[in-house]
Amino acid sequence: MERIVRITSFLARLIEELVGAFLEIEKDSQDKVVKKISLNFIGRFFYGVTDWIVAFGLGSFSFWMMFRRDIFLTEQSIFAGVFLYDFLWASVFFWVSHKSEMDFTWGVAYKRVADVLWGYGFWGKIFSVLYSIYFSVKAIAWEGPEVITCAYQKKLKSRENIWASLFILSAIQGFCGYWLYATAYGIAKQYDVDFSSGIKVAIFGVLASIALLGVFTLIGKLLNLLTVFLRNANINPIVRTIVFLMSLVLLFGFIGCIAYRGIMG
Repeated sequence: MERIVRITSFLARLIEELVGAFLEIEKDSQDKVVKKISLNFIGRFFYGVTDWIVAFGLGSFSFWMMFRRDIFLTEQSIFAGVFLYDFLWASVFFWVSHKSEMDFTWGVAYKRVADVLWGYGFWGKIFSVLYSIYFSVKAIAWEGPEVITCAYQKKLKSRENIWASLFILSAIQGFCGYWLYATAYGIAKQYDVDFSSGIKVAIFGVLASIALLGVFTLIGKLLNLLTVFLRNANINPIVRTIVFLMSLVLLFGFIGCIAYRGIMG
């Protein structure tokens, strides 16, 4: 019982420290804390809304390029269009964040949390690396390369390294985005979706973006529910193990199915 109390107290202190590091409020007065949190979440809200609009625009632009293959003759030129679109907006978001000194991408906040975890011995370093991988993958999959560049801006140091980071990460995101939308476009063509005009294609591209957002959100919610389920000590460990393994099979099966459709066309 005494060990449980110590562990519980340690976790409570760690969570409090991580939240404080994320919001950067450890040494501030209450008024400053309220102001900082308000500005942080207001900035994040507008960034999130703008990022959704940018993502929907990418879906529309990608579908239009695939529809107008008389102009975009090769797959490479379509990928280049997606990449340049991602690079442009990542650069804009990073520049605004840097000039305004507002961490609305939360990249710097993510890095502070990783740094706190790093200071907790061997396992802290493991969780720090895993957390860094998590927010980096999330940034590439949806939010944008500017999140990672903001997080590691101090380590990148020079302007050249920052632009190289945005360029390389945008290329990775561009490849992922191109593959996703090419897969969605191919599926739509298989089901004889009406692509009689560029406007209809662009609208369907927006709908595809909304569908992808819904899928990513659903996966995130399911993972959160799974985490809560696995942490419930009242459930039989064998049942928790079986549910965990089945969840992994379903998740990787879903990813494999989408990948197969994308590769096989």
